[in-house]
Amino acid sequence: MKINDRNRFDQELKLVLGDLPTEVHDLLEEVPLMVEDYPSEQICDAMNLEFRDDVCGRYQGVALIHRSVEPSTNAAESDLPESIQIFREGLVATSRNKRGAVSVPELRRRIRVTILHEIGHRFGMDESELKVLSQR
Repeated sequence: MKINDRNRFDQELKLVLGDLPTEVHDLLEEVPLMVEDYPSEQICDAMNLEFRDDVCGRYQGVALIHRSVEPSTNAAESDLPESIQIFREGLVATSRNKRGAVSVPELRRRIRVTILHEIGHRFGMDESELKVLSQR
C-alpha cells in the first residue's frame, strides 16, 4: 500500500468498522471518529512527539469518570468537543513489515486496536490499564 493512498486506507478502515460490535458503533454515534493524515503541530507539541507518525490515535474530551454536573472551572477543557482521532501516517508506519511494505492485516489490526484504545480513554482508562486489556 502506498503511504499516500488515502482512498485505500479509507477502504481498510471501512472493513474494520464493519467488523466491530454493535456496542462500539453505538459509542461512535456519541463520539465522532475523525481520520486525519497526521496530528497537528499543536497536538505534537502537547504530546511531546518528535515525529508526527509516532502516534496512531487520540481521544479529545473529558473522560466519563471525570465529568460532573457542575460547570467546569477549566474553560479550555469544557470548550473542547469530544472526538476520537486516528492518524493515517502513524497507523501505516506501525504496520510496515521488515522490508518496509505495509502489511494489510497488520494495518487492520492496528486500526481496530487504536479505535478501541481511544474509546477506553473516553471511559477514563489510562495507558497501563489499556495495555493489560490489549494483552488479553
